[in-house]
Amino acid sequence: MTKAYHVPETLKIEIEKQVDELLRLGFIVPSISPMASGVVCVLKPDHSIRMACDYRYLNSYTVGDAFPMPNLDDVMYRVGRASCITVCDANGKLM
Repeated sequence: MTKAYHVPETLKIEIEKQVDELLRLGFIVPSISPMASGVVCVLKPDHSIRMACDYRYLNSYTVGDAFPMPNLDDVMYRVGRASCITVCDANGKLM
């Protein structure tokens, strides 16, 4: 389990607001997983707060991808010769 980072009281309200927004938008869902990742707050140049998670512990259990990304030059060559190109977004919907 990752160590719990100290979050100043003044930032806890902002973290709760950001978590509520992410839940509302469906980017995150409640979990009962035994894995947990610490929250880290970063001050952005405009003085707003960026909430980030430390996933090093989770990553230590993650299995690497068996299909590494192909060489970009090879991909561009094949795309350039293609007569039909299909693109899908991260949700798997056709664009």
